[in-house]
Amino acid sequence: MSNHTPQLGPLIANLEAALKSAHAAQVAALEGLRRLAEQAECQPGGERWDWELDGSGLEGVPPDVGVLTVKEVMKFLRLSENVVYELVRTRQLPAMRIGSQIRITRRQLVAYMRGMDADQFDALIHRRVEEEVGR
Repeated sequence: MSNHTPQLGPLIANLEAALKSAHAAQVAALEGLRRLAEQAECQPGGERWDWELDGSGLEGVPPDVGVLTVKEVMKFLRLSENVVYELVRTRQLPAMRIGSQIRITRRQLVAYMRGMDADQFDALIHRRVEEEVGR
């Protein structure tokens, strides 16, 4: 039996490498399926569909992102940094200041995109919630 022992070492190493590789592929496939399921939940009709943003153009923002930077707002609105700062300065785009930083909430951005101020947008959301509860 000791004659075969040197041949078993490489065989065991190859088997171990194959099992690790297969396991890594299975884990990657599982993670991919989890991401797809999460995306499906955020689509219209999904459990985590953000009806508040329906049709706003911000549906691609992950639901857990509630506050945006000026650069993120620039990306969504396809505006220059100066224009976004001017909208904030003139209070056309509601924003908050944290120290020297400016942050815009999803709700503030959606209200701006719909031509509403924050109070009008809150009233809209309140009506939609009441409609959902009444169904």
